Amino acid sequence: MTSSGENLWIRPLFYDALSGEFYPSGDSAKKAHTVGRLAIATFEKGTRSYDTTVGFGSIRGEQLHYRPSWSSTTDATILCTMRGERPELSGIALSDDYGSTLVVKDTSEEQVQARLITIDGVSIDLALELGKELDHARSLITQTARDFFG
Repeated sequence: MTSSGENLWIRPLFYDALSGEFYPSGDSAKKAHTVGRLAIATFEKGTRSYDTTVGFGSIRGEQLHYRPSWSSTTDATILCTMRGERPELSGIALSDDYGSTLVVKDTSEEQVQARLITIDGVSIDLALELGKELDHARSLITQTARDFFG
């Protein structure tokens, strides 16, 4: 599905919810990161897979895996489904070598618009509407990413 120069389609409010900054303890450069940028890096640099064991449930599509240089113990996996002729980001899962997992899924096809599955396995439905709902979703995802990366 992916190739050099191909674009990834992402629902704008879903990407906004993934855009809160966090500073991973393992990044010696102390740079700000976002789950959204990690998803883009995974799309651009990741390797393909059709592994269905990653936490995307019933959503099926091509998965790409990537280990960021700033975290030697974490793998990022994104799920891309086809939207017409272009790949669409349907979710991102982060897993570390110690068994922790964080998943954010675009569930716009369901009644809820996004779902966060925390490192404790708690599933939280998120509304992605401009205003307080989107701010709340971004805050929850960012705090969960901070907790995940320590």
